[in-house]
Amino acid sequence: MKKDTQDLLFKVGVAVAVYYFVAKPLLEKLGLQKSQTAEEADIQQSSLASPFNPRYYKEQPKPVTIITSKEVAKMAQDIYSSLNRGYLGDDLQTILSTFRKLKYKTQVSYLSDFFSNKYKLDLLDTLRQGVRRTIDRFTPGNRSGLSDSELQTVLSIVKNLK
Repeated sequence: MKKDTQDLLFKVGVAVAVYYFVAKPLLEKLGLQKSQTAEEADIQQSSLASPFNPRYYKEQPKPVTIITSKEVAKMAQDIYSSLNRGYLGDDLQTILSTFRKLKYKTQVSYLSDFFSNKYKLDLLDTLRQGVRRTIDRFTPGNRSGLSDSELQTVLSIVKNLK
């Protein structure tokens, strides 16, 4: 009986390890299962209290600090270009430096509003899926956009803003 119990525990252990280290990452990569970062991004996208919401800065009770039209246009262009480089891949450093220039969550919202009006794309969706994937969701092999860890870095930067 003891040998059967050990065999069972071993098999369960192997099954758990295979799920967490092989199956789960593969399902997340294929988009068949949402990662924790993807779920957090979904919440950010749908929440009216999210800095990625284009209306967030308009609904603040006090005067808000936004950036100039020229600055926001440059930032939006930098993000769009960084995610639309084709086979060169995404330019993560440009995206991160753009978000690090911002001091307030209202500025993220203003950037999101400008990005949405100029490119007719949602900023957070575009960060997650890339420019091509957001425009043409049905083209296979059109993988671009930030990885979960890269997106988590952007979300952390935004979360720590004033």
